[in-house]
Amino acid sequence: MGDPAPFTFRSNRDFEFFDNVNFHWRAHSIKFGAYLMHYDLQPVNPNGARGIFSFTPRFTSSMGGLADGNAFADFLLGHPTTAQVGLGRAAMDANANWGHFYLQDSWQVTHDLKLDLGLRYEYNRNMTDANNQISAMDPSVPGGRFVIASNRSGMISPTANALLPLLPIPYVTSAAAGWNDSLLTSRPVRLAPRGGFSWTLPGHSNTVLRGGFGIYPNQAAYSIVTAFAQNLPFFVTKTMNSNAADPPSFKIENALTAASLGTVGGNNLNHDFKIEYNEVWNLNLEREIARSSILSIAYIGSRTVHADSSTALNVPPPGSGNISARRAIPQLSQFNTIRWDGWATYHAFALGFKRRLSRGLTFDANWTCSHSIDDASDPGATLNEANLPQDVYNRAAEKASSIIVIGRWSASSSATAS
Repeated sequence: MGDPAPFTFRSNRDFEFFDNVNFHWRAHSIKFGAYLMHYDLQPVNPNGARGIFSFTPRFTSSMGGLADGNAFADFLLGHPTTAQVGLGRAAMDANANWGHFYLQDSWQVTHDLKLDLGLRYEYNRNMTDANNQISAMDPSVPGGRFVIASNRSGMISPTANALLPLLPIPYVTSAAAGWNDSLLTSRPVRLAPRGGFSWTLPGHSNTVLRGGFGIYPNQAAYSIVTAFAQNLPFFVTKTMNSNAADPPSFKIENALTAASLGTVGGNNLNHDFKIEYNEVWNLNLEREIARSSILSIAYIGSRTVHADSSTALNVPPPGSGNISARRAIPQLSQFNTIRWDGWATYHAFALGFKRRLSRGLTFDANWTCSHSIDDASDPGATLNEANLPQDVYNRAAEKASSIIVIGRWSASSSATAS
């Protein structure tokens, strides 16, 4: 009854500073600037802290294995099929700093040719927790291990002591593992060059060719980093499953006090963090076919690289025998992880017509044909995201069209009052 799982508190705060400078020198219009930000994230996610009970018709059915009973009757008897409770606070006092800088030059090379050139540098520091209350599961070593954030001397947070004995596999500190305290690989270099041109074709003053290319980095949502706070030894979901026989293994009043923890899982992010970026390019030809009438034809393309997406790890391969024994890490259950190899491509062809009429009236008509392909339209899946591959052992099968537009017309008009 009710929904006890979303037991979440969150406080965000950021401080920003930015400034831009413009000046003209001969045939150049130069612009440069900077953007600085400090971001604080303080979530508390003790999911299931109130307890979660699930009821089925198991104990009110006429015979074991049947489901002819009534789940509500099982509830009235106080016989849950499963019981869960979150142990720990899953709290973070996290922060990150950004520093972005750019330089752009708009250069009128000749009367007919204009170049726009720019370079942007971004430094987005990985989010860290002030108290090092985060940990990651590392499946890259045989048998797996937990990596607990620590200072450079290898000291971990004292708040880990209460749940540290519950770790089912070995652990190391981030200092001992050679990781930094964010538990993600640092990627300080984010260079984003951009360029474009506008060229009036020789002998055709009514025809202009325009083109451009740019790289645009993207920052993965910091909310997914909260998955690190929901792992042992700072948080764990205790799960109890009642036996199928009568009498039941436990009742509501004692289900959550059992000594057994159940199979440990968690949420994770791939340690080998990659920066997501988009490459965007276009080529556009415009021609004035009559007075105040312009016809244009354009190609637009883009490619997304290293997008945050998802998969499940520690999934047993198909086969017979004990399920846990077939897992790469038998002591853990399946767990979701964010990976950094998502991708997407987009190609579009567009025709446009613009007509300027009298008294500020303008008419626009456009026709577009486009196609987008990716391996996941949504990032998925941790506590904060959903969407897993249909086959975690064959992620190439996720490639599919996400958008296909074969001929879309649009028209608009506008008027300016005199």
